Amino acid sequence: MISYYHISDTDALKKTQAFHTNSWVKVFNPTEQELLYLSKHFSLELGHLQDALDANEVPRFEEEEHCAYMYTRVPVLQNETYTTIPVLFILHPDAVFSITASELSIFSKVQSNGTTLHHTTMGLFIQFFNEIVSQYYNAISKINKLTASKAFNIDRIENRDIVAMVVYEQILNEFLNAIIQTNTLLKAVQSNKKIIKKEIDQDLTEDLFLSTGQLIELSKSSLRQVQNIREAYSTVMTNNLNRVIKFFTALTIVLTIPMIITSFYGMNVTLPFATHPLAAIIILLSIILGSVGAIFVFMKQHWL
Repeated sequence: MISYYHISDTDALKKTQAFHTNSWVKVFNPTEQELLYLSKHFSLELGHLQDALDANEVPRFEEEEHCAYMYTRVPVLQNETYTTIPVLFILHPDAVFSITASELSIFSKVQSNGTTLHHTTMGLFIQFFNEIVSQYYNAISKINKLTASKAFNIDRIENRDIVAMVVYEQILNEFLNAIIQTNTLLKAVQSNKKIIKKEIDQDLTEDLFLSTGQLIELSKSSLRQVQNIREAYSTVMTNNLNRVIKFFTALTIVLTIPMIITSFYGMNVTLPFATHPLAAIIILLSIILGSVGAIFVFMKQHWL
């Protein structure tokens, strides 16, 4: 589907039925015919347009003649977990293009906001990236809160808690890879004088570059936090297992003492106290004293 929005001087994106200079061309879930139309009508590289629909496309910067192609990835919530999907922004002399396989909330937020920076295609491009940065911040902050809630019950861990930590780690690794590559993309844009012609655009792009740099550090910090909690889970589980093993080992030794004594006196040979009238009581007392002594030693060593 292809939609056209004119960037006007009245601080509002106006949807139009046809293309006008200084417009935003919004494309999502396009057909092959629509991609061919865009390629032919606006002199865009068809291969680059098709790459935007590849779910595994990584952030990168391409420049072809009069257009700049900027691929990035946007965080989205799918099936109660976060992932990233690719989006292609094209800076054309007469418009800014956005091409995605599905609708994204960053576009609806910019549309509902109703303003564009400086009323230019470059200003709209910067606004889109500001929204992407904001979404990464929100997603990472939510993961940090979920991680912190798991840390409160670290002594009562369950399998689902460990699975959750592994999932959070995978998400943050995906975020980190996408943000690092996006940061490299913005650096290339910032240094390209063909794209950035105004000083204010240069300043805003530099702010974006710094924001993604901060996102990288936040992602690394969050990733370390998740890894530390996961390692703490592993340590607690190992410690609990060792305690159980020590307990049952000590209990086995305690129960072995009466077995040894009764087995010894069960032999059909001459034994001490065999003819003593209180032999049974003596043997019973020996079993009790031996067991109590073993329990005392094990408790002293914190094995029980």
